[in-house]
Amino acid sequence: MSVIDTIADIFARSEAVARLEKAISTGQSIVLRGCQGAARPFLAQHLRQHAHASFLCLFPGADEAKHFYDDLVELLPPELLALFTPHGKQMWNEVGPLGTVVGQRLNTLNILLRREPALIVTSAPALLEKVADPVRVAGAALRLERGMNYAFPRLIEELVHIGYTREMRVERPGEMAVRGGLIDLFLFEETHPMRIEFWGDQIESMRYFDIESQRSLTPLESIVLLPLSAGGLYGPAQDPPFDQLPLTSLLTDYLPQDVKLLLFDNILISNELENFEKEYSVRFDTFLQDHPSEGGHFSAFYSDRKSILEIINTIQTIELNTFSTQSSLPEIELSTLRNHHFAGNLKPFFQEVEAHHEEARQQGITPLVAVLCDSQAQTGRLRDLLAREEMGDIAVETLNLSEGFQWPGEHLFLYTDRELYGRIRLRKQDKASRRMVSFADLLKLQEGDYVVHIEYGVGIFQGLKQIEAYGRTRECIQIEYANGDKLYVPLEKMDQVQKYSSRDGYVPVLNKLGGKEWDKLKSRTKARVKQVAEQLIKLYAVRKLRAGHPFSPDSIWQKELEASFVYDETLDQLNAVNEIKVDMEKPVPMDRLVCGDVGFGKTEVAVRAAFKALTDGKQVAVLVPTTVLAQQHFATFSERLAKFPVRIGVLSRFKNPRQLAELIQQVGRGEIDLIIGTHRLLSQDIRFKDLGLLIIDEEQKFGVLHKERLKMLKANVDTLTLSATPIPRTLHMALMGARDMSLINTPPGNRLPIVTEVCRFERDHVREVILREVERKGQIFFIHNRVATISGIYQLLSELVPEVTFAVAHGQMEGPELEKVMTSFAEGRIQCLVCTMIIESGIDVPNANTLIVNRADRFGLAQLYQLRGRVGRSDHQAYAYFLIPPLRKLTRTAIKRLQTIQECSHLGSGYKIAMRDLEIRGAGNIFGAEQSGFVDALGYELYAKIIEEAIKELREELNLAPQPKVEDDVQVAIESRVEMTGEAFLPPDYVEAASDRVDIYKRLIEAKAMPAIDDLEREVLDRFGPLPEAARNLLDYVRIKMLAHLSKVEEIGCKDGKINGKFFAAAVPKGEQFRPWIGKIVQKACYPFELRQIQNSLHFEFKTEAGLAPLAQIKKFLESII
Repeated sequence: MSVIDTIADIFARSEAVARLEKAISTGQSIVLRGCQGAARPFLAQHLRQHAHASFLCLFPGADEAKHFYDDLVELLPPELLALFTPHGKQMWNEVGPLGTVVGQRLNTLNILLRREPALIVTSAPALLEKVADPVRVAGAALRLERGMNYAFPRLIEELVHIGYTREMRVERPGEMAVRGGLIDLFLFEETHPMRIEFWGDQIESMRYFDIESQRSLTPLESIVLLPLSAGGLYGPAQDPPFDQLPLTSLLTDYLPQDVKLLLFDNILISNELENFEKEYSVRFDTFLQDHPSEGGHFSAFYSDRKSILEIINTIQTIELNTFSTQSSLPEIELSTLRNHHFAGNLKPFFQEVEAHHEEARQQGITPLVAVLCDSQAQTGRLRDLLAREEMGDIAVETLNLSEGFQWPGEHLFLYTDRELYGRIRLRKQDKASRRMVSFADLLKLQEGDYVVHIEYGVGIFQGLKQIEAYGRTRECIQIEYANGDKLYVPLEKMDQVQKYSSRDGYVPVLNKLGGKEWDKLKSRTKARVKQVAEQLIKLYAVRKLRAGHPFSPDSIWQKELEASFVYDETLDQLNAVNEIKVDMEKPVPMDRLVCGDVGFGKTEVAVRAAFKALTDGKQVAVLVPTTVLAQQHFATFSERLAKFPVRIGVLSRFKNPRQLAELIQQVGRGEIDLIIGTHRLLSQDIRFKDLGLLIIDEEQKFGVLHKERLKMLKANVDTLTLSATPIPRTLHMALMGARDMSLINTPPGNRLPIVTEVCRFERDHVREVILREVERKGQIFFIHNRVATISGIYQLLSELVPEVTFAVAHGQMEGPELEKVMTSFAEGRIQCLVCTMIIESGIDVPNANTLIVNRADRFGLAQLYQLRGRVGRSDHQAYAYFLIPPLRKLTRTAIKRLQTIQECSHLGSGYKIAMRDLEIRGAGNIFGAEQSGFVDALGYELYAKIIEEAIKELREELNLAPQPKVEDDVQVAIESRVEMTGEAFLPPDYVEAASDRVDIYKRLIEAKAMPAIDDLEREVLDRFGPLPEAARNLLDYVRIKMLAHLSKVEEIGCKDGKINGKFFAAAVPKGEQFRPWIGKIVQKACYPFELRQIQNSLHFEFKTEAGLAPLAQIKKFLESII
């Protein structure tokens, strides 16, 4: 029996719980005392299962409600559970409420309208916000089932009526798209959009699909669609949707008659309602001042405190209070207790557990002592640790609860790993919060985008153009070059065209058609890449021949250090750590580069590597480019290694000469185990007693002389280099054999989501935001990306919030001056840094948890993601405010972009877009800073291709083994000619968006094997419905070209009722080998054919088969002779 089942059994047997059940069954309200920690969600789970009624769990604030809901998600199936969240201040901001909140509210109403017993978790502010009338909502709801008859045009009309907006492709909740007999629909309350497929007027199938790939996921039998306005506003308040239902009801109007109320901390409910009323009446008045045309009254959106308290008093209540309070209600005592927190010191924990066992032994009882971990990896580590400590009688299981509890009367002692180690609790994401956003439009080719043609260089994509040639229609890519010259690229050559990618904001120069500059640039780039790569490959080979120190396998201390990490490691992090450990345990010196963005966990990887070296009695040196980083690393290493006997020192400008001299002597005597420093560490007077590991942060920032000294230091010492500019995996594969590398390209999954708000620049609001962060001892980034006017903004903010210390930082400042400002900020002497985009280049200030971006509408989505990634690095809630002008001055695209970033508050969503810009920089850095110019000139994709070719050629020249192949690396060159009589293209009325057509054309022509074409056909059928003839011909045409190439056929086509073709002359065997070769083909061919020799070419011919299309016949023949 699992720990959870055993606890459920204990609750079922408890006398106190039995008395509570009896009170509930008789309709009596009660106060339950002594119900603490995780006993609360376990009790709610038990009552829901045994009382056969719905329960409303009411908390004073939204945060406590969310924590409780997160615990319940671990214990109950989602269809029995709902979180009703307040819109909060987002309701009155420029782009409207959060889509996740709209989804949670609609999901709650939907569950309640089913009239099944459920647990609804909410807060006092959420009860104040009005919703639509339940009778009207139920009447307007659409119930759809697979197989039901529903007129296709009528459904489209009704979806628009309940609030869905028609788009070409769904990307955000509340949107719908219609193509042929398909309707795509994105519900606010779901993780994925859904696709409804009709056959005539019958719903043939319903299924969820992936927003990014547009491919189908899981089938769906039935669904209920509520009007989008059922839960209140779902768009900007100043632009309310035409379908907005009147808000005349409250959540309580949806509750069944026999609902029970679990009331948490009743004493605080009234205060919370009063505070909410005061704050939001002011916000509402401010909104009306900004939008006087809207009119309206506060009571149209909110109820009042008195009414809510009266409603609460009419419901049967079970009060659970954290504080001891007076009450006239009967009381029941449960006698559970909260746990202590051990902060990583396990000795008192073991002593406490031993005391529990001793007490139980005296009574002849076996207690239940268990630890719940939030991940499988942590569970495995803790089991190993407890086994080594001979504490095997502690059960360890995986369940992500916020805390444990003790129930001494039942001999139950439940702990969580965060109580043992102080690990950070990850907020549980429900269906709406897990929603990903489509960034396909940013990656796809749009009209006006820059493109790179391998042969002709950089031009502008002018869309697809249909051209009549040889009596049939074909679609070509139209590219405009310098002087207005046009190039038309047919389907067969589309793989030579790539979307131009370079640093965000860089504008390339258009090439001239027929000029020689492009070829010269490609040759120069390849020559330089080969030169640098040759040095790398030779160094790599020499290093592998040297002897180094083989480090010991992991010790118990190593496992304890890794178990105490407060976050969940990403898979990339774990892979990097394992690769480093394998390298360190080899008898040759390690030289590994770890690439990953700031905040992705490189430092933790370095800490684990350093500790492995330290436990073998070796010294570790950490080399950093700036004093700021030296201080940050000193703080991080000191905190992580605090429980272990490790002596850490830091060499920096902040130490006086006497302190520096003493520190250097201690390093030489071996009295300092781990030393952190800037280039001062490379000085001749630094001598190590026994250096085992050198960690270098941002190697590309060191000068040539420093690098020469580094080479001498690194000769026999294990070396780990960290880089904050990530590189793409494709480039990583190309560089294998030139550098040992580990990539950390996955953002941490368990950081607190960043609360994001899009709002106007209002002085009072900006002052409030800055002061709130300062009051909780935090710091602020204020981004203003114009150097010319940044001093004015600094002056404005200094006058607006005189009690806060400000400073300015931008890229045009002198190096020492900029470093001085950044150091002061990192050390907390500056509270608000007014700066340009300079902060997205790698500074890590965990105490900076508020970001304000001025004129956010001028930034690209990638830039906004990167900027927001600079906050939220600690366990404190982070906030991001994007300041914009009034909505009427913004384009629809800008509004959608801002809604998207407000929506996606967790790092994982769309982070690959932000990574794109960083990867492009990383690609340049890897071969030296000057390479960035080549990346800009050629575009990233072509630059990466040239690197791959250069290294391949170099390996052949140096007689080295070929590099490992990237998956699907064999490109099928489409050189065979297929003569067709029918049309072969994607009709615009079938695939409406030109960007989608280009994407499909390119993927077709780049397909490297037949399964890839089959897979693409399935995707097109799934997304756009049955194939029209021209589209089917297109797929067959590409298949036949691939088959012709594989069967060595140069030309094939149909004319006058006959199929004619000829073999590649070079592929036809000569002399004695010819007879067996042709004999095999004749034997395998599915049709008899005639052979003719015309000059040096071997031709074949056979008659077409009645009733079978020529293309199908050609395909059948070619498949048979391969």
